[in-house]
Order: sequence, then C-alpha cells, then structure tokens
Amino acid sequence: YLKKNIYKNNSAEYDLFFENGGVKTDILKENDYSFQCHGIRVRSKQEVEKYIKYLFSNNEIKKAVRNISCYRYKTKENRNIIEGYDDYGEYYTGIRILRILKEMKIYNILIFVSRFKGSLPLEKHTSKYFTITDIFIKDNKYLFDFE
Repeated sequence: YLKKNIYKNNSAEYDLFFENGGVKTDILKENDYSFQCHGIRVRSKQEVEKYIKYLFSNNEIKKAVRNISCYRYKTKENRNIIEGYDDYGEYYTGIRILRILKEMKIYNILIFVSRFKGSLPLEKHTSKYFTITDIFIKDNKYLFDFE
C-alpha cells in the first residue's frame, strides 16, 4: 500500500541522496502523525555521515519531530559488520530497528525514519516506525545484502 517515491527537492544535497541511489517510501499517515522512511546502500561510516547530512539538508526533515537512523555495513578490508543507530530522543526505537536488520541478516544499508508533527500522544503509534521500516525493506531488497 506504499510505494517508493523518488522526486527532486529544492536542496541540492538532498537531490544527491537520490542521485547516489537513495530511495524513500511514501508518507504513512496514522491519525495525527506521519512517518517516512529513506534508505541507501552504505559501505563506510563516512558514507553514513554524508547521507545523513544530505537528508538533514531537506527542510521538511529538519522540521520533523524525530529522525531515527540505523545502519549496518561490512567493511571492505576485513569484512567485519559495523552497526549503529541514533534515536534522536525517541528512546529504544533505533535499537529496535537495528534488531530488525540483524534478525533479517541485512547489511550495507542506512535506514532513516522521520516522524512528522502530531498532537496526539505517541505511545500507541510507535509501531509505525517498524511498519514503515518493514515496508521499505520489502520494497527495496535490491539496495542491501544478506549475510
């Protein structure tokens, strides 16, 4: 019920995210909240940081209530898996998305989920972070690798 949607934005850095292979879901609306997932293939911490910077160059993402990032990649040199996340204040959400990637044995991916403004209490809607991540993974399997 959601599909990936690639479009140009007025930010040149945000456009670079898509020019480098990034994709995003359509916005998932739940009552008063909206969620959106971006993702891109990564192979280093430098790429993770660069693509997060590109995403934050978008005014809508900057204004989001929360932005959660999660990544896993294998190093080129020794093939170790490096992983990390940032909850940006939405406690335990990033680690739970990372757990999804680990359970599915996915690597070489950066997942970035934004939650846009809503006035209702969020407690009942935190599962939407995982719903939109699951939709993104199912629709974009070509982006990442499996162990």
